Amino acid sequence: MTDKTCYNCNVTENDKPVLNMHYMGKEIYVCPQCLPNLIHKPEVIQETLLNAVK
Repeated sequence: MTDKTCYNCNVTENDKPVLNMHYMGKEIYVCPQCLPNLIHKPEVIQETLLNAVK
């Protein structure tokens, strides 16, 4: 079984809770620490987000 990992900071579900989301047809995960940037400053992590769905 593969650990679910935050697309931005690479923390795993064994370290912190991660939330499941879908973007561009892919399933990715985000931790609570990275979620505020995803909501309020998506331009800060846009490149990381696009790399996660490649």
